[in-house]
Amino acid sequence: MKRLQQNQDKTNEIFKTQLIIVRQLKDIQNNLDQKKLQEIIQKCQLNQNNIQNLYEDQIDTEDDIKYLLQLNNQMQSEQIQMIKQGHNNEVMELQQINEKLKKDYQNQISNLKNQWQEKYQDLQNQQKIKQGQFQDLQKKVLTLSKCVAIKKKQEDNFKENIRQIFQPCSQLIDKAKTLDYNQVLEKKQQLIKKHQSQFSSLKQAYDIENQKKKVVNQNLQKKQINQLQKQQNEEINKIDQILENKEQEFLKIEKTQKEQEYILKKQEEVEKEEKEEKLECINSLENISNIDKDNLQNNCIVFHLGIFQCGLNILCQNPGGPPYTENASSYLGQRC
Repeated sequence: MKRLQQNQDKTNEIFKTQLIIVRQLKDIQNNLDQKKLQEIIQKCQLNQNNIQNLYEDQIDTEDDIKYLLQLNNQMQSEQIQMIKQGHNNEVMELQQINEKLKKDYQNQISNLKNQWQEKYQDLQNQQKIKQGQFQDLQKKVLTLSKCVAIKKKQEDNFKENIRQIFQPCSQLIDKAKTLDYNQVLEKKQQLIKKHQSQFSSLKQAYDIENQKKKVVNQNLQKKQINQLQKQQNEEINKIDQILENKEQEFLKIEKTQKEQEYILKKQEEVEKEEKEEKLECINSLENISNIDKDNLQNNCIVFHLGIFQCGLNILCQNPGGPPYTENASSYLGQRC
């Protein structure tokens, strides 16, 4: 390429020289100057030599170009062959890489498949374990529900026991109102025994409950004991009030009985005297055989009236007797 550039430069110089020669020839043609002509001839000779040299250089340049073209073609062929060989090598490498990647991917896929299978198996095992845990949890929940139900039932039973223990003895007290004093005393003893049984049952219930819960609720226990004591005190006060009322009634009845006994005693004495008087009257009537029946009845009526009057006098004159003269008079009147 450098040589071609040089030839091109020389060609340009020759053209310039040639132009100059042509211009000088025109000048010579106009002005016949031998010296200039000789110079022109020399320049033409030189220019011819240059042209000859240029021609030779051109031939050499063409040979060089052919050689270079041949060399270039050879180099291009070699380069193409090298590129092709490199391409083939790259293709082989890529194929090898592809095969390697394929094997790697297959191995990775196989490993992933194995891992996923293992993971799936692990998940299945975990699922089985969770199902077992869930079943155990269900059993625990069922057991806990049963325990809660049992605990609730126990609490309900405990509350029911407490309620039964706190059941007031109103029936016993109401029944005691209809009994006599001694029977009420017996009922009071029964009430005291029941109160003792209530305290014992309450203590036993709390002992059992505390053993189950392992916690002693002292405040609630103390509160219920105080409540039971208050209830029992009220019941004892009620039955004591009944006893007091019964005692008052008994005293009244006893007083009334004494009064009635006194009246009956007086009535018996009057009846006894009346019977004696009747016997005397009958004896007297047996001695009077000639008195007719009508006169006898009249005499008996008069006699009975006399006896009645005597009884009234006796009752009225007795300073220690009870003030029941009206009843005695009525009774004696009925007897007469």
